[in-house]
Amino acid sequence: MPHGKGLMYFSDGSVFEGIFNEGIPDNEGRLINNTGVYYEGQISSGEANGQGRLFNHYKNYTFKGNWNKDIPFGLGK
Repeated sequence: MPHGKGLMYFSDGSVFEGIFNEGIPDNEGRLINNTGVYYEGQISSGEANGQGRLFNHYKNYTFKGNWNKDIPFGLGK
């Protein structure tokens, strides 16, 4: 199981670069999904939790703020 800093490619074309804890993305990292939209920031148990940014170039949209279980939480920019 990956443990520590690394890069993982998923079967759907998504890529995670960051820190793993026993095979699960954890702590800090960047997840780029198969459409090119990406999140970078704090991650807990494989989900966006804490401070982070989401970039969606197709919709010209960026959100920077707090996240809770992969969902924007509270105020952000």
